[in-house]
Amino acid sequence: MHVENILTIGMCGALVFLVVRMVISKWLEPERSHFAWIMIGIAGITFCTARVIHHSSPDPSVALEMVRAQYASALLLPVLALMTIENIGELPRSHTTRVMWMISLPLCAGFLLTPWFVAGPPIQRTDLFGLTFYAGQPGPLLWINIPLGIWLVVGLRRRLAAMPPAYASLRRTLRFAIIIAMLFGVNDSLHGAGVFKSIPLFEYAFLVVAIVATRVELQRSAIVREQLKALVAERNREVESKRQAIDTALHKLTRSEARYRHLAQATREGVVVIQGRRVVDVNDAFVAMLDTTEAALLGADTAELFDPADRVMIEQLVTGTDVGPSDVRAYKGDQTLLPMSVKATGVPEGAPGTRVLLVRDISSERELRLQLLRADRLAAVGTLAAGTAHEINNPLVYVVGNAEVLAQELERLAPMVPPGELDLAKEVVGEIAIGGDRVRRIVKDLMSLARERSTDDSAVDIRKVLESALAMAANQFRHRASVRRELGEVPHVFASEVRLGQVFLNLLVNAAQAIPEGRLAENTVTVRTFAEGDQVIVEIVDTGSGMDGNTRDRIFDPFFTTKEVGKGTGLGLSISHGIVTTLGGKIEVESEIGKGSKFRISLPAMEPKPDTAAAVAARIEATPPRRILVVDDEELVARNLARMLSPHRVDVAGSGREALDRCASGRYDVVLCDLMMPDVTGMEVYTQLVAADPSAASKFLFMTGGAFTDKARDFLDKVPTRCLEKPISKADLHRAIAEVVVPDAVI
Repeated sequence: MHVENILTIGMCGALVFLVVRMVISKWLEPERSHFAWIMIGIAGITFCTARVIHHSSPDPSVALEMVRAQYASALLLPVLALMTIENIGELPRSHTTRVMWMISLPLCAGFLLTPWFVAGPPIQRTDLFGLTFYAGQPGPLLWINIPLGIWLVVGLRRRLAAMPPAYASLRRTLRFAIIIAMLFGVNDSLHGAGVFKSIPLFEYAFLVVAIVATRVELQRSAIVREQLKALVAERNREVESKRQAIDTALHKLTRSEARYRHLAQATREGVVVIQGRRVVDVNDAFVAMLDTTEAALLGADTAELFDPADRVMIEQLVTGTDVGPSDVRAYKGDQTLLPMSVKATGVPEGAPGTRVLLVRDISSERELRLQLLRADRLAAVGTLAAGTAHEINNPLVYVVGNAEVLAQELERLAPMVPPGELDLAKEVVGEIAIGGDRVRRIVKDLMSLARERSTDDSAVDIRKVLESALAMAANQFRHRASVRRELGEVPHVFASEVRLGQVFLNLLVNAAQAIPEGRLAENTVTVRTFAEGDQVIVEIVDTGSGMDGNTRDRIFDPFFTTKEVGKGTGLGLSISHGIVTTLGGKIEVESEIGKGSKFRISLPAMEPKPDTAAAVAARIEATPPRRILVVDDEELVARNLARMLSPHRVDVAGSGREALDRCASGRYDVVLCDLMMPDVTGMEVYTQLVAADPSAASKFLFMTGGAFTDKARDFLDKVPTRCLEKPISKADLHRAIAEVVVPDAVI
């Protein structure tokens, strides 16, 4: 066998290997491998096989057929090369490629089946190496290969130019391979036509194709490797970015958790974190509320912490069907129940079932609420007391007043009757006066509940205020202790009688409640007054249970109380301390467990006035008879006041309208007018008279049985006129008249 055939067979084997490798590559990587490479390899195998048979066959007809087969397979090579270039460059399939396919396939059939391109009879040729072979003669249509070849070259050049810049090196290799294939094709065509002697070279063009294919695969592998490296680098950057994000989130989470714990510990409200129904975290405030330990709470079932009666509400808070706030009761460490308000909130980024309970101790709030309810009831009682006092005081005026007048008449008649004959009458009149005075004091104590306007500071007799407070607290001492009065003579103090009475009443009630019931003979409460320098001292001493040091230090703190829930607000002594301090005084306490307590109040004493009781009495005696108008809608009250005002000249008006008519027709030194009357009130009488003559304001005296409206209170706060409280004693009535009357000033 000639050496050229051996080389061609070797080339055929190389192409078989190329095809096998491309098939495997296509199978492993369908998206990256191209079918055109396989077709080029098959075309090359076909060409090489035909070449070997052509050179080896002694039969001219067989040789002629193999020449035609070589032309047909060679014709497909440019079209397949064009497809390969588009596939390598990732270019879309061009119109030129499709047209070339449609032209090449019929031409291949024409080369194989007709003598139009390669005709007979075969002509024997010899190459440069002395190999003799048969060659065909040019057919009538063989010239078509010339324009077709030019068109293919132009198409290949354009597709090469369209490849991406990344394939610049490969583009040069492909261009070189195309030129080699063209030259080898021209060589074989001219050699076969007998133009010159040469050797067959076109089969080696397929070797170049194999080299290019290998180069393409290597470059593609390099590109894939770089892409993989870039992808790995990108993934590494993503992983690093995510790691940094996780680190940042973890840092933020740590800071957030620290901030949450700081806020949770700093708040006064209790914070409870639960998962499901189990407690997983609590703050110190909640631990302190329940007077227990954190270890005792962590892991506990939420329902077990609360009163069974409230577990339905707790279940709703835990499951999220209700967010609250809900008022419930929780067990403290000593198993007592603590009232609290609980509000629940979810944790959006927390574990499923995680909720936060915000807990607030409302025991003080509840006590304050009860205190407000008591205050409302007290206000209602005060309003009722004011109305009741008015209804009692008006008839009390003529009961007490007439008893006073009757006592004076009995004294006047005493010399005219036998001795002892008027004793019974005097005794009865005296008892009427005592009873009336007792009723008056009771009504006055009731009025202290409703007298909101009587908080202006004035000269106050401490002993009088203490007696009133003792009377109001008497029921507290009845079964606990006897009361010992040591009320020494003391100066007046400048204070509010009502507020000072509130202080004494608070201290007396506390003293009584510090003594258990049933031991009346063994316990005493001593009330003592005395002067000490420029201070008036009041001491209230009890023999009750006493206080320890901690309680004594906190006794004046707001809301501090040692009493059971519902029996004290912790405000009484705090308010008392504030009142005494406002008056410029101080309040001190001494106490020991089992030895009772002593509260000591010091208040600045007022400077004594030179106007003594004797001087006042002399002034009253020196007051000449004046003309006075008494205005009251109750006839008996008006008539009694007229009798008591003797020897003054007194006219009586039964209504405000009658009073205005009398003042219009006559002149009076004093107008003593009831404040609240139907139709025209005392306020309206005053307003009309003062509008006509402003000096009338100084000659006006109001009186009231205790019925005040808001309008009446505002009116009395604005006008300078004095208001007397019924029932009025004869001495107080004449004293008030003497203070008003000024010679030569009438209305």
